[in-house]
Amino acid sequence: MNDGKTGIFICRCGPNIAEKLNFDELKDRIGGLPGISGVYEDNYFCSPQGKEAIKQIIKRDGLERCCFAACSHRVHEKTFMDTVEEAGLNPYLMQMANIREHVTWVINDKDKATEKAYHQIKGAVGRLKYHKEIEKKYIDVKTDIAIIGGGIAGIKAAKILGSDRKRKVYLIEKESILGGKMSRWEKSYPDMECNPCFLAPELSELGGFKNIEVLTLAEVMEIKGFLGSFIIKIRQKPRYINEACIGCMECFAPCPVSVKNEFNAGQDDRKAVYLPYLGAYPNIAAIDEENCLRSKGDACSKCRENCPFGAVVYDDTEKDREIEAGGIIIATGFDFIDIGDFKEYNYSGSNNIFTNYEFERMMSTGGHTGGHILCRAGAPLAASVDAPVGAPLAAPLAAVPESIAVIYCGGRSKSGYCSGVCCGASMKYAKFVKEHNPACRVYQIYSELCLSGEGLQEMKEALEKDGVEFIRADDYKNIFLKEDGKGITVEFKKNNMENKIKVDMAVVSMGIKNSLSSGSVAGMLDLTYTKDGWFEKKHSKMEPSSSLMAGVYIAGCAGGPKDVPGSILSAKASSADALAVLIPGVKIELEAKITYTDEEKCGGCKMCISVCPYRAISFDEDKKISRVNEILCKGCGTCASLCPAGALINRHFEDSQLEAELENLMV
Repeated sequence: MNDGKTGIFICRCGPNIAEKLNFDELKDRIGGLPGISGVYEDNYFCSPQGKEAIKQIIKRDGLERCCFAACSHRVHEKTFMDTVEEAGLNPYLMQMANIREHVTWVINDKDKATEKAYHQIKGAVGRLKYHKEIEKKYIDVKTDIAIIGGGIAGIKAAKILGSDRKRKVYLIEKESILGGKMSRWEKSYPDMECNPCFLAPELSELGGFKNIEVLTLAEVMEIKGFLGSFIIKIRQKPRYINEACIGCMECFAPCPVSVKNEFNAGQDDRKAVYLPYLGAYPNIAAIDEENCLRSKGDACSKCRENCPFGAVVYDDTEKDREIEAGGIIIATGFDFIDIGDFKEYNYSGSNNIFTNYEFERMMSTGGHTGGHILCRAGAPLAASVDAPVGAPLAAPLAAVPESIAVIYCGGRSKSGYCSGVCCGASMKYAKFVKEHNPACRVYQIYSELCLSGEGLQEMKEALEKDGVEFIRADDYKNIFLKEDGKGITVEFKKNNMENKIKVDMAVVSMGIKNSLSSGSVAGMLDLTYTKDGWFEKKHSKMEPSSSLMAGVYIAGCAGGPKDVPGSILSAKASSADALAVLIPGVKIELEAKITYTDEEKCGGCKMCISVCPYRAISFDEDKKISRVNEILCKGCGTCASLCPAGALINRHFEDSQLEAELENLMV
């Protein structure tokens, strides 16, 4: 315990504190506390003038410790710590008493408020006597950054971060190409602009950044470390095609293997050697090892025989590597909620009920139908219709639908949340159909609409003028699709009355969820999800691009549903957050209020290791004790609260300090 000269700085905070207390009485009472050499007041100690006054008082009166009776720790603790440090004191020889949020903002009775404020200050002063000087420590940081996910958010973030040519940026993508979902979506709402037209120059420009390393077919296996020093282990699958490839596709036709084409939602086939689409980045084919005959022991070499550039490399191997980075941006995107989990939609993959992803690929001129909206071959229709002239012969589809129903909120009955972007996409489908086949009857079946995006309300009004019928059902949970041999029947209730609509085709706009690959990343970093299953942010409003782990940022749909503009905005925000911290030549201050081990008390039970959220504790096999890594530790106190021997101690939250505060609060 230290009884050095202690000063109490009590802030009037305008009307927030002084007018809600018996202020002069409080000053007299706290001035009589043991060890107090002075009580000082100001209207706003947090102002530039107030901070200057604090420094002058500390130096003039030779204060050794300071108590600030003001607002909350979260609002101004750092302000006052910095101020006393500038006056020559160790910043941890101060303590705050929150008499605004904890007292004057919640107690209307002046006498009761004054009494509580007195005890709050008395507790802070009692604790302050046991405070110890804590040394601040700093570390050098790596300024390189790893981005996990090569969709539009990851691409944008890479370009922003790579603008500093001295910084290395790693763009890690599990697929064989970049582009994510944007490469699969030809049209964007509300203006039906061309997504590939926007994406192509972004990818072309990316190739001009020599400091951006693109790692495709790459899976993150392990992440260790902390802000400023992460080590990321990556496993890169073999492509079996080298960079001599120019994407000419000469090797495709001779390949004897055909498998479902996931890029087109499984609605057509691709070969075992493939390129998802013409002009992809990188524009290099890949061999699907799982389906290639060579993986099954066959000596097939047709792709190599037909490659004019000698780009096929059968002895390509899996590669493991480690990269070091100061920060990580998670841009793992989204997956669709599985329509197969909802029996009410009667989806089979062979009838004329389509998912939104399937419909998106039909809309694409680079898709399996060449941009024609066609029913599946052999599926029953509500009317007799003919296939259009010019439809691709290879397409397993037969007829142009004369009526289409678009079902909103697919999967929401299970997910429990609104995906936000589906309404705009659903109206996009109607606009596309009407532009290509004005005679087609289009029904939009919804119970709720989310039209918050720019131009969406105008889009709806324009569609209604074009004859698109918006039908509001009572509940999205009770919309049923049935196939009865004469097309698709949509059953729902409207105004509590049964309704039925017969159509040739139904499209279910399935909602979106966090991608499957995000789960492994979350596990490696001990990140948590929101109740809706998206990465939890440091603060949903004030820090929407930062994760709960310092140095790890969230971009695009990893943090929640977004359209393309929203994903780009979040990519810029997460990049700015990273750039603001990972500055060349600037050291990062470590957390000072960390846990340390009392070696005499530690029994080596290892319970602390299992609960540490930052993996900051290891076991010393020689001494049989736990040790805390002061770089990784964030001082959360989880281990200290669990330790049965009391061997783990939180600096600045030691038992003597907390006990003194509690004793003085209650007396």
